[in-house]
Amino acid sequence: MCCFPLFNGVTRGYFSSPCIQVKKKMGGCSEWFQRNQKNKPQSNTLASYAMTLITSGLVIGSTIFNVEYSMQAWTLGHSSVAVLMVSLSFYLAAMLGTLVGCILVERYPKKFISRIFQVPTLLGSILLTAIPQEIAGVAVARVLIGFGHGVAFLVLPIHASEIVINRQRGANVASISNSVIVGALIFGIISPMEMYNFGMNPLRLIGIVGIVLTGFGGLLSIFIFYESPVFLMKRGRDDKAIKAMMKLRTESVETWELRNDFDELKAMISEEEQHSKSIFSDGNLRPLIVLALAKVATVLSFNMALNVVRILILSTLFLTTTYNTSAMIISGVRVVVTFIAMLTVDRFGRKMSFTFSSLTSGILLTVLGVFFLISQSIHRDVAIGMVLAYEVLASLGLTFIPDVYLSEAFPLIKKSASIGVIQTVENICQLIFVCIMHLGVRVYIGDVLVGCGAPLLALSVVFFLLLPETARMSLRQSSAEFSKQGMNHLNYKVVVQAREP
Repeated sequence: MCCFPLFNGVTRGYFSSPCIQVKKKMGGCSEWFQRNQKNKPQSNTLASYAMTLITSGLVIGSTIFNVEYSMQAWTLGHSSVAVLMVSLSFYLAAMLGTLVGCILVERYPKKFISRIFQVPTLLGSILLTAIPQEIAGVAVARVLIGFGHGVAFLVLPIHASEIVINRQRGANVASISNSVIVGALIFGIISPMEMYNFGMNPLRLIGIVGIVLTGFGGLLSIFIFYESPVFLMKRGRDDKAIKAMMKLRTESVETWELRNDFDELKAMISEEEQHSKSIFSDGNLRPLIVLALAKVATVLSFNMALNVVRILILSTLFLTTTYNTSAMIISGVRVVVTFIAMLTVDRFGRKMSFTFSSLTSGILLTVLGVFFLISQSIHRDVAIGMVLAYEVLASLGLTFIPDVYLSEAFPLIKKSASIGVIQTVENICQLIFVCIMHLGVRVYIGDVLVGCGAPLLALSVVFFLLLPETARMSLRQSSAEFSKQGMNHLNYKVVVQAREP
């Protein structure tokens, strides 16, 4: 599900001596594997976020990956308005969680904040396990889990960007943030349980899984969790920041590379002391707008209307009597392709993968939608091939690269507020699609496909023109690249290399 290891380990022999820090030459998979082993504490620290986000992803899936609400026990005997409000409660609570996260993240250590999103998620999971058939219990559970999701999803890119080395930032952020999609896809598989009497209420199963995941995440945050060096530097605790960086990289001595990264962060903090905290100043408006559009693209590629349409198409074409097979196919393709794509995001970059994924996904959805609008029939094999091709192409970056960009696009002083605004835009967009599906009389397949595909086509042009390539850049460098305030990547690399012993 998530490409991060969960146990610490020290790779021996990475440096030939404590005095002369010379990195051994490696290549390909062996280099990636050794670097990954050496930097395990970084991904371990983020594991508690993953546990929470998988749980909230399951709840999101119960809304946007659900074919038939009327068959769920908690909806029986209640008006469509009441069911809609319960469905929306998760996103409304997530927006509140985002706001609270913005207030907390600059004031308190990340370990303390982890309790703010883990405890509500655990309580919500307990409620779903105990009373999954009661609308009031489901509503309160969704509010609690939604609040935890809002806090965790805001703090994750901030914490990850400040502890993960430049060469692995993309894969680490992508793997953890993609936990939301994994959770939603899992619900896409288990949702038919209620409709076809498979023996367990799917919301109860979500609750049980949530208790296990959140409990495990809580243990990890107690024993395997390191504070952000940036948080420590801002409070004048440079010695503790250095020690934290050494532990995160399993170093026994302070290397030139570690010192260089420390100096970079220190310089970034110092430079930003003279800047305004306003997210609309100092060149921050450009990345704010572009990444808000990137999140809109993510929602266009994965929302309730589109998910229901794809399941209906595959179920019809495969001549199945249940939706379970179709959901499993969609989920399986997504998980496998996304996992492979996440491993390449630092090697081959972000911009072209995201632009290509947006463009080709938009083309496929638009063409398939036009077929359904102008014709009552479409060749079975062609339709199946186009739907599955869409799953592959959308998995190449549409769902996780915007989160990678969020971790590196903004100055430290503006990051929490900027990410908060963008995450709120995403929640509002999902909320709109849920309303459309609840209030619509019927599902118009062609309209949904074209309505999601055509905007993706237009947005892909915007991304090609305005998104920078930030793979392997430092935070200082990538935020300057986004704001276009003049740090030259090539010159910067020369300066860094000149400092190597």
